[in-house]
Amino acid sequence: PNPNNYNKLVNLYNENDKIKILNVGCSFENGNDLIFYVDQNDEFEQLSTFSLEQVQKCKEIYGCEFVEKKIDVVKTSDIFSKNNISKINFLSVDTESFDYNVIKGIDFEKVEIDLICVEHLNNELENLLTNLNYVVFYKNIGNTFFKKK
Repeated sequence: PNPNNYNKLVNLYNENDKIKILNVGCSFENGNDLIFYVDQNDEFEQLSTFSLEQVQKCKEIYGCEFVEKKIDVVKTSDIFSKNNISKINFLSVDTESFDYNVIKGIDFEKVEIDLICVEHLNNELENLLTNLNYVVFYKNIGNTFFKKK
């Protein structure tokens, strides 16, 4: 959804037919939402989030300014279905405090995922994955890895 980053990805991978770049947000339901992204050409240009709390943190810590934009969000399972994805070996979710919504949008009866890495783990997300028979098998400073029992 960040237009600058989207264009960079398209330019970088436009000749690779195994990579499909989608300009949508993932969530637990279809609709639209506000995204906040840094629109400056520096080390913070990759930052974008749906979390106003995360925006405030970044402003306080780094002093960067965010652009606000209303975008389409699509249920994660709909993206998988539309692209005929039923098996994922490794799913990495790093959505600046929106990880729970992305994972919640997956229909685990329709897609098999071996390994899931999330950046922002909270009790809600850990409970969701635990109830889906995933266990934490590795943690580092910024990420938690879950594997199927």
